[in-house]
Amino acid sequence: MLEKKYHSRVIRGFTKLCALTLAVLVGFKVCITAFPAVRDSLNKVVVASAGVSFINGGIALVEAKSISDNTLADIKKAPAGEVYTKVDSVAKKSDENEITLTSPESDTVPPAPEGAGKIIDKLYTAGTSSQYVALSSGYVRNQTSLSAKQILDLANASLPFDVNTGGEPQVLIYHTHATESYQSYDVDWFDTAYNARTTDCSFNTVAVGDAIATKLTEAGICVVHDKTLHDYPSYTGAYDKSRETIKSYLQKYPSIKVILDIHRDAIVNDETTITAPTTEINGVKTAQVMIISCADNGTGRIPNYTQNFTFACKLQMQAESDYPTLMRPILFDDRFYNQDLSTGALLIEVGGHANTFDEAVNAAKLFGSSLAKVLLAEN
Repeated sequence: MLEKKYHSRVIRGFTKLCALTLAVLVGFKVCITAFPAVRDSLNKVVVASAGVSFINGGIALVEAKSISDNTLADIKKAPAGEVYTKVDSVAKKSDENEITLTSPESDTVPPAPEGAGKIIDKLYTAGTSSQYVALSSGYVRNQTSLSAKQILDLANASLPFDVNTGGEPQVLIYHTHATESYQSYDVDWFDTAYNARTTDCSFNTVAVGDAIATKLTEAGICVVHDKTLHDYPSYTGAYDKSRETIKSYLQKYPSIKVILDIHRDAIVNDETTITAPTTEINGVKTAQVMIISCADNGTGRIPNYTQNFTFACKLQMQAESDYPTLMRPILFDDRFYNQDLSTGALLIEVGGHANTFDEAVNAAKLFGSSLAKVLLAEN
């Protein structure tokens, strides 16, 4: 009888303990739901014990064993399409001798298809007309109403912005026409059925943007590279879509000073002949680069256009001084290309659709190195 009473008391005690535990758990859930500060504090305790970093309010849950402590400090929660590069606060010296250019493999070239077109390599430099204005290095193709003297005055003006190393993003690289691509082989023919576009970002202008971003990062400049395919699946409205992308980044990162839209050109002679703007740097074939700086058409739609143009000239002179013949003349013309959104907004044409991918990446590396020098010149 005593044994039965003992068992009964044990069962009742266990039941009470379970009920109390359940009540505590329910109360805890209500507490962390009703009071976010409590929930956040607990999250921080848990995350900190797991070796996880908080940046801009984002919590990244990462196994400590799978990532180094140094990398943890650089984790950033990024929106779709964004690649954010965190860099050390001390800039690394940019050394042009460290740039490795790529020569094509000659033993993998397929035979020309039936009806193939012809590729012509051409070195672009200044023409003989008065619209070409000589800078200290390189040229401007002036298609505006500004005089040659006004062009030179703007070229010699100071940059309208200062760029810092480390910290928040200073440069935004994006692509209105991200799917623009290049030839696969260094040959004198092209397949007329190939439209020189691909969504493969290891082969289109996104990869070229990566090469530029890498050189800036190596120099200690923090870069955001947006890889959104604004021209896919619809080519129509690409500039409207990229404009929204730019505005969203400027709102998120007010620190951005420079906005570069990376493209590739398309120089078509006729249906069967296209031209590759090409040079040779350090004995290696390299695509030429062209800066497009937009002028205001008198309506005030680009109020900062002269400041953008000063930046373009500084970049032209530096790159052409570092790597003679790398740059085609700046195209200074009545266009728009969303260049009203910054005092450091430019469109960059890296090669053309007749250049090879390797030639374009070579050009991007060299251009990126000179760009870093311009941005850090005042530091």
